[in-house]
Amino acid sequence: MNARAGIRCDVAIAGGGMVGLSLAAALAPLPLSVAVIEPVAPDASLQPSFDARTTALSAGSRRVLEGIG
Repeated sequence: MNARAGIRCDVAIAGGGMVGLSLAAALAPLPLSVAVIEPVAPDASLQPSFDARTTALSAGSRRVLEGIG
């Protein structure tokens, strides 16, 4: 897509990490146009934000994520 053409949306989320994608998933059932803006392609071999550590979630966070699917 031509970046100069622009994209119109109701919600623009800067960052496709855990928080940004969780917000996008939570907004998915709503009648909103949502755009997630991530500067690096998901299949890029040199993703600068990659972190190989395991993520631990609290019971409350787990319930929230299960609730949004």
